[in-house]
Amino acid sequence: ARTNAGFPFLVSAQETRRQIQSLVGAPGTSFGMHLRPLENYADRMGNCRFCLVPKGVGYTNGRLLESFFTGCIPVILSDAMMLPFVEIVDWPALSVKWRQDDVVGAVEFLLQVGGAAAAVAHDKLLAAACWFDWHSANSTCSPYQGLLLAMK
Repeated sequence: ARTNAGFPFLVSAQETRRQIQSLVGAPGTSFGMHLRPLENYADRMGNCRFCLVPKGVGYTNGRLLESFFTGCIPVILSDAMMLPFVEIVDWPALSVKWRQDDVVGAVEFLLQVGGAAAAVAHDKLLAAACWFDWHSANSTCSPYQGLLLAMK
């Protein structure tokens, strides 16, 4: 699969994590440290309006899926992340995409986002969550259906 970023990436995942860690304790934010278990992780994510989804090891990241299950709007901090189900999920309506090398700018932007705009994105996120729920009761909206549609 091709990515939208050149190789090598302009910023490493380690540099992105360093930028995130530099913001720990900033007013209006909640950050956990990389690879350290957090108590009540899902509750903490669910209490946040936005969740940072930095570049992972491959072309996607588990935090992207966790954001759907906790109702936290994903902020994709990756120049090359491959988003699933782009044919059926309106990613720009339910997430924020930001340059991987500007974590501070992303957080400054997020702190200014109004409640109404975030509420709309949150509603769209919850409506699309069934595409990532392997136990979805909705037979027309599930990962199985998403995979079938993607293969057509």
